[in-house]
Amino acid sequence: MIRIIPDLSTRCRIPWEKKQEMCLADMVTKPGKPWEYCPREVFRKVSKILKDEFDLVVNAGFEIEFYLLKSVMRNGKEDWVPIDKTSYCSTSAFDVASSILEDINIHLQTMNISVEQVSFAFP
Repeated sequence: MIRIIPDLSTRCRIPWEKKQEMCLADMVTKPGKPWEYCPREVFRKVSKILKDEFDLVVNAGFEIEFYLLKSVMRNGKEDWVPIDKTSYCSTSAFDVASSILEDINIHLQTMNISVEQVSFAFP
């Protein structure tokens, strides 16, 4: 049996939810025994090998991807479509989405997550 154990040192409040927090978690088979395929444990092992054998330090981050959609009515039914139909990396997509992206950025900053790059890829 694999259990998911929260790592409370990674805990942070969800800015748009007054009573909720989130954190990363470790996957274990028994208390104190990591599951060999736990992504965090694999990263720890690989990082240690790289440090011990090559004096390399690995930093990792998340790439968060999402779609911005808008509601439209088609044949009397609600459908969801991309907010913009510009080509890949067009800056006009930023103009359309700027207000929601600003809100997202503000919430991420309150969670100590910095946005380093934004890329638009609409169909």
